[in-house]
Amino acid sequence: MSIAFKTYRKLLASIAALALCAAAPSSYAQSTQQLLQTVSSSLSRPEGLQAQFRQVKQIRGFRTSMVSTGKLVAVNNKGMLWITESPSASTLKITPNGMVENRGGTNTSIGNGSSTKTVNTIFSSVLTGNFGVLQQYFNITGSAQSKGAWSLTLIPSSPNMKQTIMQIQVSGARYIQSVRISETNGDQSVITFSQTQAISPASVSF
Repeated sequence: MSIAFKTYRKLLASIAALALCAAAPSSYAQSTQQLLQTVSSSLSRPEGLQAQFRQVKQIRGFRTSMVSTGKLVAVNNKGMLWITESPSASTLKITPNGMVENRGGTNTSIGNGSSTKTVNTIFSSVLTGNFGVLQQYFNITGSAQSKGAWSLTLIPSSPNMKQTIMQIQVSGARYIQSVRISETNGDQSVITFSQTQAISPASVSF
């Protein structure tokens, strides 16, 4: 079972309840809107992108972290592929129709329905900087520097999600560079991205 799968399973459990209660958009101060506009102007938003990733999962009570590396491929309105290359090969496909993990040629369906679509929407929005969507689920604070670098902290606005996710920290410049997920049980996942580049959506098959 890949670390990417474990991270998505954790989020799926917390967001399932959120999807059922349909969180309403929050009200934001003008300063927050100005921050998000600044970040938006820094971000590149291609229809498709790929990047190398390194994910470190720190479980509370364990000294040794779990590390995985591989490639992420994402296409707007279609989905994402988390292609894990180490410590073992697997591919996690996330589309509006559900999540499927392929390991050793065997596909395992993880879930489908509204909660899965919400997970896909939130992760896609984090990776592409779709703040209009993220504001429906999180209170957002952060800072932006004049040279284009920025960092944001996403605090769940839904009581259901707050039971599992403490906060999500996202930083980057032209592209997302890192995502840190802090869970209420003390676990943390840090995903860093490198060699990010735009790709043609037609080159990706889901």
